Amino acid sequence: MAGAIGQSRQTFGTFEFFRFRGRASVELEPHRRPAPRRPPSAAFSWQSCRSRYEFAGYHKRKPAHKPSPYLVAKLRSHEALQMRCGPGTAPYEKALRQLKSGDVAAAADDDDDGCRYVISIGYDRGLGNRIIAIASAFLYAVLTERALLVAPYNGDVAALFCEPFPGTTWLLPDGGRRFPLRRLRDLDGKSKESLGALLKSNAIVSGAAGVNGSTSSSWSSGAPPPYVYLHLDGGADYHDKLFYCDEQQRLLRGVPWLLMKTDSYLVPGLFLVPSLRGELERMFPEKDAVFHHLSRYLLHPANAVWHAITAYHREHLAGAGRLVGIQIRVYHEETPPVSQVVLDQVLSCARREKLLPFPTAGTTTNTSSSDQAVLVTSLSSWYYEKIRDELVGGAVGGGVHQPSHEGLQRMGDTAHDMRALSEMYLLSTCDALLTTGFSTFGYVAQGLAGERPWLMPRRPVWDKEPATEVPEPPCARVASPEPCFHSPSYYDCAARRNYEDIGKAVPYIRRCEDVSWGIQLVNGSSHCGTEEHARTTTNTSSSDQAVLVTSLSSWYYEKIRDELVGGAVGGGVHQPSHEGLQRMGDTAHDMRALSEMYLLSTCDALLTTGFSTFGYVAQGLAGERPWLMPRRPVWDKEPATEVPEPPCARVASPEPCFHSPSYYDCAARRNYEDIGKAVPYIRRCEDVSWGIQLVNGSRQSQW
Repeated sequence: MAGAIGQSRQTFGTFEFFRFRGRASVELEPHRRPAPRRPPSAAFSWQSCRSRYEFAGYHKRKPAHKPSPYLVAKLRSHEALQMRCGPGTAPYEKALRQLKSGDVAAAADDDDDGCRYVISIGYDRGLGNRIIAIASAFLYAVLTERALLVAPYNGDVAALFCEPFPGTTWLLPDGGRRFPLRRLRDLDGKSKESLGALLKSNAIVSGAAGVNGSTSSSWSSGAPPPYVYLHLDGGADYHDKLFYCDEQQRLLRGVPWLLMKTDSYLVPGLFLVPSLRGELERMFPEKDAVFHHLSRYLLHPANAVWHAITAYHREHLAGAGRLVGIQIRVYHEETPPVSQVVLDQVLSCARREKLLPFPTAGTTTNTSSSDQAVLVTSLSSWYYEKIRDELVGGAVGGGVHQPSHEGLQRMGDTAHDMRALSEMYLLSTCDALLTTGFSTFGYVAQGLAGERPWLMPRRPVWDKEPATEVPEPPCARVASPEPCFHSPSYYDCAARRNYEDIGKAVPYIRRCEDVSWGIQLVNGSSHCGTEEHARTTTNTSSSDQAVLVTSLSSWYYEKIRDELVGGAVGGGVHQPSHEGLQRMGDTAHDMRALSEMYLLSTCDALLTTGFSTFGYVAQGLAGERPWLMPRRPVWDKEPATEVPEPPCARVASPEPCFHSPSYYDCAARRNYEDIGKAVPYIRRCEDVSWGIQLVNGSRQSQW
């Protein structure tokens, strides 16, 4: 373990896995591409895929997301389907012959094998995009009882991952040489075989509307085509996205081969399909752990990659008592790879959220942080060097480390992708994770970890103007570790109109924090305490915790106490008083209120009500940012009828909100264009949109 802050050594055994800019690269021989008609893989063994047996050991300090028994049963059933229908089997050869002949109707007459297929097509996208695409195709295959085959991108899948299914292969044999359909990567939105094109060309006809308003569509030729291309990448149009409608799903059931091309995480869209939703809800009771379970089951790094991961971790990270991961991604062509604004955002976030132990004035060593280490992943080494310099003086005894800095993303370069995959898995072992918005690289790391990262917002890649200042706040902890689906369909198929708000279509789907037009799976519980881990379940580690409730009513205290019954909070649930009504001018009443404000200020975590000056005083006394539950103002005639989404959020500042500011700019003799931007350290309040609040205005705050 490197004990000082410095560049980590990258040499493992007889080969150099991580490569630096400006140095001659040392080739790492990837796994050879499978030979034609690759035989089924042998039964799983430690020797053939070490990561399958060892990866969980690197996450012992993380909360366990246990797969549901129903999900386990579905996966076992799917394994049997893959073995029965996979390459080299009689049903597969039969399906190939039928695909070549195009005689689907004849095939249906004598088809007792029940083998249908979905092919995930790899193409020129970053590794993060390709990983979430494969995970999406796999889940769709499980839901629709199809065998999954992967058409690799430049042979990458075999070099990166172990075979996931026992007794068979998931690779389309020989990259497609024996497969009748050639050049799968060239399929796009203009392909006549796409679902969107078939809908536009009237190859699909709609019947009369049924009792519930649904229609029954059919193939105009009387039989389904031998295959349909599903164009579901970021460029998919309205007709392509009708894939997410029950009507089209019923049609696709009869198609033997589906060719799926996407660069997105389609899973939230699948939850919006009524015919699939019930099955998905049974499989995944924890909606914010879907990708976690899919990736942990499906994606096991190949031995060469796993060797690099474990060797690097053992030499540089294993001795750290706490490991912080920082993933930095710069998108804009107009923004140089080295950006002071991006660096300032990273440092501002790390200081504000206390993610890193920055040395303070007059202090050279921080004993409490001597066993901490920092892992930085970026295409540039500049950020690593600046972060290392910020932490100089022994503040991070475990060192600051960067495995590689490639300079540019190299799509289709297998060695590059092997390094990228290693860094995703290394990041997933971190105790705290700071990621870049809009980055699928970060999505994969946080999903593997099953942990909610702190996320730094970024402008999308197509935004012509790069950021010129650090956003406020510079980061926030996200509601869910699930990847964001960047290109959902906004069409409500059942209502035959667009959703009023797709983020409210079902209780466990919301708009993403980093991509306002995207959607994301969150935990379906509407309890703020549950989502922010302020509420506990029966856990030996919580036996010394206690809860303090303040309210004019005892009803809330009683309900919270009942929720935590069974010893989950060993210190108990307590309420000092419940006055029933606020009694202005009653000194004894005010003495009890003041006591409760000061008691609240002693708490380690604080959940307050928006618009409440009682809460403002408690959080201000504590000097801590509370989690705040939004409320309608007292004069709003209509009380809330549903829990807002999100139910709470951690505020930017413990300062009270000024509810009635002047909007007049005296110097300019006109109203402010935006009073929340008049000075750097004033912003609009989270709980009162017309109010203003003091926040930390320094980008390099030492507090």
